Amino acid sequence: AYWDWDEWRNHVARLGFLPEYNSPNYTSVQAHGLAIMLDCEADSDFHREVLSVLRHLLTSLVLDYHEVIGLPTGAASRGIVGRRGRSGIDDLMYYLGIGPEPKGGCKHWLGVAIGPGDILPCGLNLSLPRTTCVNSHGHFRRNYLSEDFALGSTHGRAHWTEHTVPFLLAYRTSRERCT
Repeated sequence: AYWDWDEWRNHVARLGFLPEYNSPNYTSVQAHGLAIMLDCEADSDFHREVLSVLRHLLTSLVLDYHEVIGLPTGAASRGIVGRRGRSGIDDLMYYLGIGPEPKGGCKHWLGVAIGPGDILPCGLNLSLPRTTCVNSHGHFRRNYLSEDFALGSTHGRAHWTEHTVPFLLAYRTSRERCT
């Protein structure tokens, strides 16, 4: 497990960004993988480092989650589902106390409890409008979240993942699909 962790961490460092960023499906898979590592027997330094990465991942999700629209927003490494209450991110937002319980209940069990205490201070007490920016080694993402819509874009190395959604517009509506 230690070798796998080092390999994953080095891959992300070489690439300069998390390849599966802001993805409705794969982000919850990453959170699940990190949670499983927290549940295994390992030394405290390993657990501390994994927990730090998990908290950064969760906080990143919270920063791009639009409370009014009820969706993760911003450019993503994979296509946005665009339906409220239907992705793994919806489960994570519910566990963190940010979003409502997903339609049909939560489908992702992490194996360890997460909650509001796992959000870093920069992800607390958020208000609209706000802008989030990520800039790392040639990969840049920006997301503007207003009262009624969110518009996110990315450029740079993001195309390396080959599944990039380079921009996303999401807006407030009573319909289930709003992207």
